[in-house]
Amino acid sequence: MTPAMKHHAQRGQVLPVWAVGIAAMLMLAFMVIRYADIVQWQIRAQNAADSAAQAVMALQTEQLNEMTSTLYAAAVEEYRIRFTLYGMSNLAFGNGGCQTTSACDSRYQAEYTSYLKAVYRYRAEVELLSQIAANLNFATTQTDASALLAKMQQPAVCGTSGGLDCAFNYALLKYQVRTPVYQVLMDSVAFVLPSEGRHMNPALNVNAAYNPAEVEVSVCADVPSPVPGFFGFQPAAYRVVARSAATAVMREQDWFQPGSLQNPFKSSLGGGLAYYQPEEFPSGSSANDGTGFDWYAVQYGGNSATAYAALDGYAFQVFDDDFTKFVGWWGAVPIRPFVGYQNSIQLGCSS
Repeated sequence: MTPAMKHHAQRGQVLPVWAVGIAAMLMLAFMVIRYADIVQWQIRAQNAADSAAQAVMALQTEQLNEMTSTLYAAAVEEYRIRFTLYGMSNLAFGNGGCQTTSACDSRYQAEYTSYLKAVYRYRAEVELLSQIAANLNFATTQTDASALLAKMQQPAVCGTSGGLDCAFNYALLKYQVRTPVYQVLMDSVAFVLPSEGRHMNPALNVNAAYNPAEVEVSVCADVPSPVPGFFGFQPAAYRVVARSAATAVMREQDWFQPGSLQNPFKSSLGGGLAYYQPEEFPSGSSANDGTGFDWYAVQYGGNSATAYAALDGYAFQVFDDDFTKFVGWWGAVPIRPFVGYQNSIQLGCSS
């Protein structure tokens, strides 16, 4: 063998090393791409499960908020009716200053018209409140939860603003009444600050029809490999599964004093102070009897309150009639999944 041929043969010996190195690099790249894809899909699956649980739970929280709003509107109307009747009584007996204007009869008719309108609105609000309460029973909300989850994953709905992620199959694992239920003022604290939950006593004599619910949802998808097949090798698909649970809590409670609480939006537009639920004059202003008090007005606020932020409370002296309301707003919060092991079919997988 000539020297040139020996040199050529020595150079050919590195080809297997290069081949093994390239194969190892391709395998490593394949593993990195696949792992990154799995992580991405797992995050996507968890987001999908969280969205589904929150959406299903919103069925109850939105109805509870609607009940609160309607109850508040009915309470305002009842307050208006009481004061309108008081004004009508004063007008009927000629009290409160109407004698000075010789307009008792016309003012009485105006008050009576306002009274009939208030009664009509009050009736409509009470009927609506009754309908909301009837739909809040557990059987109805459970059926609605299943129907909503099925609708949001339909091909025509998923991927839209009212639907879920189309890449997954969804399963409602459990929808049930939550226990324990703490006093409404502290219920949300048990979940927002879990360490506080053990210091609270469960509420007693709670109407089960309005108990907060809890829900658990799972998602499943079989994902094809991000790396295409090569040289007859076809990478296998992999499965991603995620679970999420949520419950309803009163996330916020407000102390509301209409008639005394300033509305900053309207105040800025009008250039002066404006208040929520301002004073009403069904038959016109009548503060002309020498006392400075309007006997025919509907006044919602009249007691100034002082807020003490450090004590998380308010204090005020009562000098006049007013309408004070505590209102709470419900929302869904995530909780730890509570359903035990489920097989792949129950989790929404194909097999």
